[in-house]
Amino acid sequence: VLLSLRWALEVSELRFSFLLKTDDDAFVCTGALLSWLHRWRAGHEAAGVSERKLAAASDAHDSADGHSVGLYAGARLPQRCIGRELIPLFDSALGEAYRDSGCARGWRFPRMTMAGAGYVLSRDLVERVVRRAYELAPVPSAEDATVSLLLHWQPKAERRRETEQPTVWQRQRGAGEPPRQRGRSWQADATAAASVPLPFEVANLHVIPFANRRNAQAKVEKLRSLAEQLRLVKRRCSNPNTLVLHKLNEQMLHVCAACKALANVSCTRLAK
Repeated sequence: VLLSLRWALEVSELRFSFLLKTDDDAFVCTGALLSWLHRWRAGHEAAGVSERKLAAASDAHDSADGHSVGLYAGARLPQRCIGRELIPLFDSALGEAYRDSGCARGWRFPRMTMAGAGYVLSRDLVERVVRRAYELAPVPSAEDATVSLLLHWQPKAERRRETEQPTVWQRQRGAGEPPRQRGRSWQADATAAASVPLPFEVANLHVIPFANRRNAQAKVEKLRSLAEQLRLVKRRCSNPNTLVLHKLNEQMLHVCAACKALANVSCTRLAK
């Protein structure tokens, strides 16, 4: 996913303001999603956030006051403590600010982490994730947690690190060994990072992870019959507000498209 975000930025033909990350087994109601994004942007323009400021935020490394007009929208993960599989990712500079003695594994998720089933990033936040992935070289792990950590991570202006061998990320980028930086340490300041306001706007996007399950948020659930899964999918796809539905097979994708059409929701063009 990190490499695909970098690809989106490097392909000159792509001119985008927002990027949706989802899975290949998800139904996306594209027209309704674009309408949602237009409403979000219109709300910011009405509040005085101009296109010029959006462009300036995209070009800047980070805004001087730590804020941008970036958007991070999706379905917020309900769990607070991390699972065992995420320990290598959090046991690094990225996770220092999220240590929590109340969690069995010692860390908690950032306060705003969107499920990988589908989330939207504005272009300035895509640039932030790609830049920090190159600088911090996170270990391969769950992309939703990785993207969230890269978004939330707050560097110190004075922080530096010793030179190191090129990472897999850097070798794939073709950059070779990174520039020498004297005495740099990437250990985060947990207190400062936890207390600063979010440097972007978080919004709820009507995404349903595991839309074929009765409990869409359950990590483990007994597999139900195909007929029952189809009933669940039909009910959820008939909701005109659902924009992304995750974990659908080919038959369910066709059923979902039919349900949207019956609900008079256009997924192929912008709503008027």
